[in-house]
Amino acid sequence: MFNQRVQFGFGSLRNTTHVAEDARELEALGFDLMGMPEHLMSGNPPNSTCLSIPVLAVAAGATNHIRLLSTVVLLPIYHPVILAKMVSDLDIASNGRYIFGVGIGGEFKDEFRAAGIHVNERGARGDEILTVVKNLWTEERVTFKGKYYEFEDVTLNPPPLTKPYPALWVGGRQDAAMRRAARFGTGWLPYLYSPDRYKDSVKKIKQYAVEEGRDLSDFEWAHHQQVFLADSYQEGYHEALASFGYSASKSPEELVKKYYVYGTPKDIIKGLEKIVDAGACVINILTGFNHRSNPMEKARILAEKVLPHFIN
Repeated sequence: MFNQRVQFGFGSLRNTTHVAEDARELEALGFDLMGMPEHLMSGNPPNSTCLSIPVLAVAAGATNHIRLLSTVVLLPIYHPVILAKMVSDLDIASNGRYIFGVGIGGEFKDEFRAAGIHVNERGARGDEILTVVKNLWTEERVTFKGKYYEFEDVTLNPPPLTKPYPALWVGGRQDAAMRRAARFGTGWLPYLYSPDRYKDSVKKIKQYAVEEGRDLSDFEWAHHQQVFLADSYQEGYHEALASFGYSASKSPEELVKKYYVYGTPKDIIKGLEKIVDAGACVINILTGFNHRSNPMEKARILAEKVLPHFIN
């Protein structure tokens, strides 16, 4: 058994038609969180995508205690008042179970074009939105005039159930995202990170928090981890390699070995232990890249053969 309790989430790539069914099963299997990815458009021709908040609202109505995580809401494509209201409503409807995972995107420029947003404005817009939504959740008659957004005398009623506001986990990979997490976040949710890079990010965020004058004692250290469960280590490696689509200067083979966890349940345990040792207390698993298989089948195996190792 592992020496500390680790929380686990599972992000299904199945069609959103199955969201209520999957949410109920993930809760029954013992997962702590259900993760839901978000894109307005991705790929050409476009892949099947969803906006996470309405989909997780369906999951909220189908479950009782599992937490619901956006992985992640693409901040720049929303108006802050509408977004703050959506988050507040879901926080109330889920009895405080919603985790507002956020990011600024940029991988798929078509979705910014579709939303009428310049992709090179995404970071500044995201920071302005995070400033605004916190005010809207905690104050009445809010007036704001920024570079991108302006409104007057706005009150959200009812306010969020969670005080002072819903959990806000910042996703990303670069230093700017770490600074955003230290400034605005209640949690950190990077992706495509090696254990060493995760450990380094924890140190950086803690330093940035000191600069911001923030106390991180209740901060949640999460990681969005790609997992490829297979009958052997080599089979898992080849499945991971076949799914690899991240554009980078290094070879896919090297990046798969560095960032992905794959193989048998014992191999998966060893890989996840390294992430936990680096500082992660919550791991959101993403699997099911092979669309010929049902990712929930992987969830059942993980729940039986991997999760118990991390539960005291």
